[in-house]
Amino acid sequence: MQFHFLRSNLKRISFFLILTIVLLTGCSESEPSAEGDGAKTDSVTETPSENGEAGSTETDNLTYSAMTVDTELNVGKWDDGSGFSEMTETSLVFSDSAVQVSGSGASAEGTYVTISSEGVYRLSGSCAEGRIYINAGDDGHICLIFDGLSLTSANGAPIYVENAKKVLLSLADGTNNQITDNTVDTSSDTQSEESETPAPACIYSRDDLTVGGNGTLVLQGDTNGLVTKDKLKILSGTLQITAGNNAVRGNECVAIYGGTLTITAGNDGIKSHTDNEATCGFVTIRGGSITINASGDGIHGEYMVDIQGGELNITAGGGSALAPAHTSDFEHGGWGFGNTTEETTDSQSQKGIKSDYQVILSDGEAVIDSVDDAVHSNGTITISGGEWTLSTGDDAVHADSPLTVSGGVYNVLKSYEGLESIAITISGGEGSITASDDGVNCNSDDESFFGGRGFDSVSASSLLTITGGTLVVNAGGDGLDSNGNIVMSGGYVAVNGPSDNGNGALDYAGTFQISGGTLIAAGASGMAQSVTPSDCYSLMITWPSMLSGGTQVRITKEDGTEVFSFSPTKSYNNIVICTPDLTTGSYLLYSGTQQQCSFTISEAQTSISSDGSDYSGGMGGRNPGMGGGMNPGMGGGMNPGAGGGMNPGADGTRPGRDGEYTAPDQNQDYNDGAL
Repeated sequence: MQFHFLRSNLKRISFFLILTIVLLTGCSESEPSAEGDGAKTDSVTETPSENGEAGSTETDNLTYSAMTVDTELNVGKWDDGSGFSEMTETSLVFSDSAVQVSGSGASAEGTYVTISSEGVYRLSGSCAEGRIYINAGDDGHICLIFDGLSLTSANGAPIYVENAKKVLLSLADGTNNQITDNTVDTSSDTQSEESETPAPACIYSRDDLTVGGNGTLVLQGDTNGLVTKDKLKILSGTLQITAGNNAVRGNECVAIYGGTLTITAGNDGIKSHTDNEATCGFVTIRGGSITINASGDGIHGEYMVDIQGGELNITAGGGSALAPAHTSDFEHGGWGFGNTTEETTDSQSQKGIKSDYQVILSDGEAVIDSVDDAVHSNGTITISGGEWTLSTGDDAVHADSPLTVSGGVYNVLKSYEGLESIAITISGGEGSITASDDGVNCNSDDESFFGGRGFDSVSASSLLTITGGTLVVNAGGDGLDSNGNIVMSGGYVAVNGPSDNGNGALDYAGTFQISGGTLIAAGASGMAQSVTPSDCYSLMITWPSMLSGGTQVRITKEDGTEVFSFSPTKSYNNIVICTPDLTTGSYLLYSGTQQQCSFTISEAQTSISSDGSDYSGGMGGRNPGMGGGMNPGMGGGMNPGAGGGMNPGADGTRPGRDGEYTAPDQNQDYNDGAL
């Protein structure tokens, strides 16, 4: 017997043998280390609480992160095939009327085969109505070599594993194999783990299942595709799966190390869910090429989705073009009416990548086009590497608990809101976000919070922190929005903000403290905010009328040395600049090629009109009294009285009549401005 996929993937398998997947999960491998699958951890380590008692392991957004269980998903000898190398094969050749059995361990009654002993079984032939039933005992290891098999059943899963230690599906080199399930699905998607009736599927196993080899396996089912109640590992091979319900499902976990998967699903593409152990139910991807077209979620790992490699192309719900229109700015707390991110439970979830507790994206490439959120977690999300191209009808990346970006490249081509969470930390990575509403939104989970524009309330839980990385935002709503505070100490952020006066390039309820990095925020002046006087020099410039997108803002020293230039992509008449190149001294302002004025910076915060005169509107705060907001009295904003802005003076004149209004180019292509 030869396992060609073992030889052709020797380097890959050698790597996986020493790979330790550190996951927050209580699932454990039950095989002893002597069998080659590695010792496993069975317990949940609880973090002590402040009062000295054991911390809770309830799976809610506050306590699940305390679980510190490590689970090893090593590729052992029963996964790579080496454990079967000394066993003698039994041949099973199917026809429409009978199965020819040559060897021991299996018997046939008509076209119904029972495998009752540990061993290697080579499957071939074609049968219009047949089944393989495996009951090899708790210690039985089974290898099924698919060597040109075509098997169909309308009376239950064509291949059903009742009991075995582990089953390896080995796809023989160069072979095409097809399993078709025509069983009517009468089960629910959340079938109880205690149920003795297996959910219909092309291949259904109650125990661990591994797929390897270099052949092709086509699964066609009106119900489910490839399902196991335990662990599912995919090492290699070409899998083409079409399922009326879930295409790939491992209740404890789905671990994909390689192979080429093409998935079409009437519900979820890849799913891991269990009601047995709260910390089971995760999807981990280390390699492979995966294409998913799912009517529901592309990938759903109940406890965790952990992606550290591979190439993914995911379409969920038909893609963002089919998303319902957002018809009100009051959605998602757009005007600050609390956190309204609860998921509708009476409709099908249609997210690209989804977890109830945690999503980790550290490597790999993914193109996601989804009706609902592209990446969603009811808990936390961590992005530390990889390349992610996202299009969505709702949020590009949404987490109910902290969202952290420390590396990687993320390009949001289309979204309602780009990044959304209660607390967002950006310390690295290269990002570009296009959003019809807010680019980055820190909402609130405070029950007493009733914040937003014009409301004197600050959420203690909302915080946007920027310490590094590069981020370019093109927002139809607010560019950077926090119901609490914003803190920036490094990085580069450029906001091409709203052209309407109902939103602002910057919008925060508390303070915006900046001590380092470069911040550029351009947009309309009606709701404009500057930063809070901080350790860096900041400059706000306001023009009396809108400038067309692409009009360059340029600042030089008096001797002509350039210190700043930026070309907003959309029409604007306000810009906030904070860069290390700005210090005390005298400067010249240019709009396009035209010199506007000279001005002097002598304080940490400077705000001028384009003619060089002091401008007191929009200095910060959603309800700041003298300094901005919707009705800031003497100081500016939408009705700034004597201080300038949209209706700036008692004499009815506009300051700086040298700027003429130019209608924005509605076909202006998005670009990254200064980058």
